[in-house]
Amino acid sequence: MKFNFLTIFSACLILFAGCQSKSQPNGENTTDSTALTAQNGQTAVSKIDVSKIKVADAKTILARKQVPILCYHQVRNWKPTDGKVGKDYIVEIQNFKDQMKMLADSGYHTILPDQLYAYLNTGAALPSKPIMLTFDDTDEDQFTIVRPTLSKLGYKAVYFIMTVSIGRKGKFVNYMNKEQIKQLS
Repeated sequence: MKFNFLTIFSACLILFAGCQSKSQPNGENTTDSTALTAQNGQTAVSKIDVSKIKVADAKTILARKQVPILCYHQVRNWKPTDGKVGKDYIVEIQNFKDQMKMLADSGYHTILPDQLYAYLNTGAALPSKPIMLTFDDTDEDQFTIVRPTLSKLGYKAVYFIMTVSIGRKGKFVNYMNKEQIKQLS
């Protein structure tokens, strides 16, 4: 029993010591890059080659200012057949438009995953008040309602496409077709 305790204690001590790395040398500037923006509040959106970015350690990433990420599923008005669980995943159209207007009026600027990845790993500059908007499930309402709403505000978004549903007409929801998906890219 004594041997097992010492072995486990030693292993825990080694693991704990291994997790105590310094992410930056003492005295290095740790200014948060979310404060570094272009004059108009937007950063230039250029192609970011994430394969060339060295992954930062967890301590560095966790020390950075957080960026909100909003995830939407369906943007449509409720139907009488929608149950309580379904309503948890549905944002009514006017509510969605009001949310996007509020974000724009509050000075938020949308970013894409490569920008977030570069920021978290290298401290690359982001626009002031960055936010990421994501849409799941390939619902057609994301093309017919979300896309025009975001376009009016100059917003961009991330769409997670379910390839098995492309072009299908569902019992409760229709899905985007290939041409609509191409227009989103």
